[in-house]
Amino acid sequence: MKQQISSFFKRHLAFNVLGLAVLFISIEGIYSFCSKPKAINCPEFNDATFDAWFPYQPSQPLHFTSSLQHKDSLTIASVSKNTPYSGSGDCEMSAQIVSQQLWNTTNRLFIDYHDIGSTTGLLFLSLDNFQVNGNLQQSSFTPQDTHVKSSFAATTVIGGHSFSNVIEIYLDTTVFHQEGVYKVWLSRQTGLVGYERYPTQEQFVKQ
Repeated sequence: MKQQISSFFKRHLAFNVLGLAVLFISIEGIYSFCSKPKAINCPEFNDATFDAWFPYQPSQPLHFTSSLQHKDSLTIASVSKNTPYSGSGDCEMSAQIVSQQLWNTTNRLFIDYHDIGSTTGLLFLSLDNFQVNGNLQQSSFTPQDTHVKSSFAATTVIGGHSFSNVIEIYLDTTVFHQEGVYKVWLSRQTGLVGYERYPTQEQFVKQ
């Protein structure tokens, strides 16, 4: 019988080729089905942590007065959050807050946030020369750079003004010696409430 089957395929080479083609197509189909990314439908941005720490609106002005009575202000130019979208992989919520440009070259305040699917979001915060990356939670900020420090306090007094639920983030000045902003304070439900400059230690507090 085996000789008869072998003889048949030798006489009918086209059947042999066709059989191999069908086999390869079947394998490719199975592989494609197994490896095809799962389609997802992701909702619009909805992250309570971000909204609590940065409750900003477009065109919102922020005014600060320093311990030396110097005035400073900036205006929120845009607040953008992802809308519902379809794709593959995992859903990721993202948001950005940008202030109006300073001298048409630099955004004084820039906030970029990504919800990485848990109670922790990845935050990039920039104010003038001050830039930090880290994980933001409801009551803490964990910097990615070991030379950046942070702490949380239920109440804090900055320039004679009291604020509640405050995260203080600052650069280690034994490592960073550049002039400019080296410390910021964030208050939950308010946002940026103050910052301090190096080396003068002049504090600016939100009015």
